[in-house]
Amino acid sequence: EGSALTDRPILFSAPMIRALLAGTKTQTRRLHKVPDALAHLAGSVAPRFKVGDRLWVRESFRLGAEHDAGPPAAVLPSDVAWKEADGAAPKWTGKLRPGIHMPRWASRLTLHVTEVRVQRLQEISVQDAIDEGIEPLPSGEYRDYADTGYVPGVAPPYDARGSYATLWASINGVESWAANPWVVAVSFLVEKASIERASRAE
Repeated sequence: EGSALTDRPILFSAPMIRALLAGTKTQTRRLHKVPDALAHLAGSVAPRFKVGDRLWVRESFRLGAEHDAGPPAAVLPSDVAWKEADGAAPKWTGKLRPGIHMPRWASRLTLHVTEVRVQRLQEISVQDAIDEGIEPLPSGEYRDYADTGYVPGVAPPYDARGSYATLWASINGVESWAANPWVVAVSFLVEKASIERASRAE
């Protein structure tokens, strides 16, 4: 018997939100955090995600400017929330708020976990990198997500894995790819619905 399935929040950047909405992102990798005493056994420690979990997606957002002085939790679901991934903000919106503060009711995407693997970061395959939602360019190469334009051990022009390395580095730091940490690779189906309205596995 496994432990109970869980609804949990998960945070994504605006480019990855657009990939989720477009249907090009069906995987994500997160650091596999284990106690220091178990670090040498990280590959065999059970990850925090499980098949069947539902992940409600958090993203950067704005509320109406009249709500700028208060916390998002005090806002009613009937109030409109604009999301950063949708482009230029309407004039009536207030300050940009980090996705970590997005309330559950404001989510518009629910991810249904279908597979969970524990692996080293650099074990990602070409297909896995594409499934991470990286953006192809007209040249046939893939987007460089790193602000610095340089990731140790990876050089342009970027193939799919190289592009993903720049994406990882843009979130976790330029040395993080070379460190090759243990990660949890989570595959999922995307439902375009708030966690409050999303379906549940039978």
